[in-house]
Formats: sequence, structure tokens, C-alpha cells
Amino acid sequence: MPDKGSGIASERLLGGLCLAFLVSALLSAFWLLIGLEQPTTSQHASHESGSQDDGMVDRHDQSADLYVPWPEILLAQSSGDSDLSSLAKGLFGTIEFRSSNLQAFPQWLRVLDELEELKELNRLCDEENECLNNRFSAWRARVKSLENRHPMSQMDELNRFINEAMPYLEDPQVYGQSDYWAAPQEFLRHSGDCEDYAILKYASLRELGFPEDSMRIVVLQDTLRDVPHAVLAVDYNDKTFILDNNFSVVLNDDQLPQYAPQYSLNANHRWVHISPSSVE
Repeated sequence: MPDKGSGIASERLLGGLCLAFLVSALLSAFWLLIGLEQPTTSQHASHESGSQDDGMVDRHDQSADLYVPWPEILLAQSSGDSDLSSLAKGLFGTIEFRSSNLQAFPQWLRVLDELEELKELNRLCDEENECLNNRFSAWRARVKSLENRHPMSQMDELNRFINEAMPYLEDPQVYGQSDYWAAPQEFLRHSGDCEDYAILKYASLRELGFPEDSMRIVVLQDTLRDVPHAVLAVDYNDKTFILDNNFSVVLNDDQLPQYAPQYSLNANHRWVHISPSSVE
């Protein structure tokens, strides 16, 4: 007859080991968030939010306003529930770790500053017909034409227009850097790659009244093509829609299982994403 005491002890030991593994995995994600290295995008091998020219990353107080879903995850694990899918409420079915500190992303901070400068360029083009170039003029006309339209129409038409209007060019070819995040006025002058499409869509929808916190630039791995990629994610009507330079139609994030997000950001927050399977 089995020794019940030994069985209970074994179960406790197994539970302790599972919990230790879980905590280890989550701590890894935590440190990834507060000390996030900017991944490289050389030859489109990965994405980097700041190039070497940006200098050292300031990691002081990187954990400010950090949200990690520890209670829910630990409760699920301690109750013997190894299925964490109920907690995977983030982009593309991931568990999210959020912070309000954006200092590890100097290129994104520069773009945000240039979005403020863009407002005057928009005014000059709209009111005085002094536009940077024909592309800029066409973009302004399209944005203005979408005012007061349904949000789904705005997303769909902007995504298609920008994808068709802008040629895809690699950063080394255009900007002489392995990775460069272009503000809309730069992108409309010179073109660029995937994150530049996403940034122009972000700026366009923000002007049309989409809430800041409903949108994110998402840097991810396309596991089907085995390349890094960037898209714009927009939350609307309890769904997340993806505006992607690879697709003329706007898709839901659950229609793109090949996309594994690494991090995402907007003007207010940044997120690190982990798959539920990595902590089960």
C-alpha cells in the first residue's frame, strides 16, 4: 500500500519545483522589461528601438509604474491550473508586462517629439498648400477625406492607402543605419521599412481621434517567414485590429498566429510580451 505521507511530500516537492520554475520564467520577463536591450534589426534580422548612435541607454528607474500580473499567475499555478490561457489577454494571446518608462527607446522618443513638429507641417499643407512633396499632399488629402467616417473604414482605407503609396525600402539604403525609426515627415520624403509604415498609420489615426492608449507599435517575430516585423495594433470594440504593410486588409490579431510579439509601445507605455506556454 502506498505511503500517503510520501505521496503528499512528493506532491508538495513537485508543486514547489513548478512554482520555482514559474517564478524564474517571470523574473526573466521582468528583467527583460526593466533592462530591455534594444534588439538589432541589421538586415531585418531583428528590431532595435535605438541605434548605436543613440548612445548608452539610461536604465535608471526603469521599473517605474510597472504592472506585472503576478497575483493572477501565481494563483492559477498554486491552484494546480497549468492552463494560463485565461491570463493571456494581451496582444496575440500573450501575457503582458507594462511600464510607463520609455527611456530605453530613444528612437521612439525622438519620433514622438517630431510628431509635435508634424502638426505645423500639416497646417501649412492643409491651409496654405505648402506641402513637403506630392506624397505628403496626397496623405493629407486622404486623412482629411476620412474625417467623420466610421472607425473601421478609417483603419481599412488608411492601411490600404499607405501600403500602396509608399515603396518599401531598407534602412541602410535610405538612412545609412542598420535600423532607423522615421517620423511621418521623413517617411513621406524618403520611404522606409515596416515600423515606418506603422508609425505613419499611428499618427494618422491619432489625428482622426483614435485614443492614444488604443494604439501600439508592435515589434514582433514573424515565425512563418522567420523574420522580425513591426505592425500597428488598434483596440476597437473589444477586438484588436492589425494594420500591416504586408496585408491590404485589416485583420484581427487572432487571425495572425504566426506573429509572436516581443515588445509594443505608444506615447504612454511600453509592454513586454511572453507566451503562456513559457510559464506553464
